[in-house]
Amino acid sequence: LIIRATSRDPDSRPRNAGEFLKELEAIALELDPKKNQMKLDLDLPVEPIREKLRPPVKPKPIPEASIEIKETTKQIRRGEEKKRRTSKRVRRNRKIALLLAIALGVGGWYTLVGPGSRIVVPSVVGGTYDDALSAFSPLGITNIAVVERFDEEINSGTIIESSPPGGGRIETGESVTLVISKGAERYTITSLVGLTPEAAANSLKRFPVKLGERIVLFSNTIPKGFVIGSQPQAGTKIKRNATVSIIVSKGVETFLVPSYVGMSGEQALNELTESGFDVESSYAFSENILAGAVISQNPAGSSQAPKGASITLIVSKGTEFVFVPNVFSLDEATAVRTLKNLELKVVVKKLGTKPIKKTTNISPKVGSKVKRGSIITITVG
Repeated sequence: LIIRATSRDPDSRPRNAGEFLKELEAIALELDPKKNQMKLDLDLPVEPIREKLRPPVKPKPIPEASIEIKETTKQIRRGEEKKRRTSKRVRRNRKIALLLAIALGVGGWYTLVGPGSRIVVPSVVGGTYDDALSAFSPLGITNIAVVERFDEEINSGTIIESSPPGGGRIETGESVTLVISKGAERYTITSLVGLTPEAAANSLKRFPVKLGERIVLFSNTIPKGFVIGSQPQAGTKIKRNATVSIIVSKGVETFLVPSYVGMSGEQALNELTESGFDVESSYAFSENILAGAVISQNPAGSSQAPKGASITLIVSKGTEFVFVPNVFSLDEATAVRTLKNLELKVVVKKLGTKPIKKTTNISPKVGSKVKRGSIITITVG
């Protein structure tokens, strides 16, 4: 036991003082002189042995040598454990120091040479170009490229994105590209009036639009075969790939003018005016057409005339000649009125002193055929 307890191999030694004490007590019991050392097993019945009462055995003191061995073992173990703990602590401290050195080296490289030395790009999306300059200038970012792009939702002048994006890193002097909205993509249609259809189509090719079907309409101002306008009309803002149609004139719209000769001048005036014509009427004598009827018209009946064209009607005032009526025995006033109604000029000769004078003579004589406006002389007395 002593050899084992003092062995250099820790596995050969007792694990602790308690185990050493137990082994020592077991050896002491085996060496007890009072214990039978030999035993004979016989088949004879054995008389029960009556054990004599023994006085209580006092525990024997442990030899001093054994105590010294225990203390020596503890000291050895403590020393070895202390060495192991010291060795572990040293190795741990060395590892910590090594890790700190590595961390300091990596940190220095990251800050001075590595990514830590690069500039972090701030996010400027949603701001304006001036906002971006205000954010970039303190960081030393001066190389800024701008790309404009249409966007249906983002207002013109607003930053849509950046490259690198916010949070990205760049080297000193490296550029940042800003994509700025130009607003909704719209194109304003220019005027095509007066162009030929081919020239109008070439003009529309400047825009990213589709050429629609050709529309043909009447026009009072644009000659036939030339462009009246477009649909949508000039000045309208349209999207990319929208359809634009060209409107081409097919000339002035004309209408059939009916003949009103011999018909009522008033009827002709009303119907032609309702059809959109500008009607002018004049009057003339006619020996064949009754008064109030149309003698002639220009343009003539059954011809074509554009809407709004001027049409002239000549309406009959009736015959140019009249017959001198019989006004004998009529008072002066009645006779004069009757003659003037026939568009005749009247000259009155008065005889006597009667207050109410009657017609006594007329020249030319009654029944004579005279032109309207002729002078008729009557004598009253």
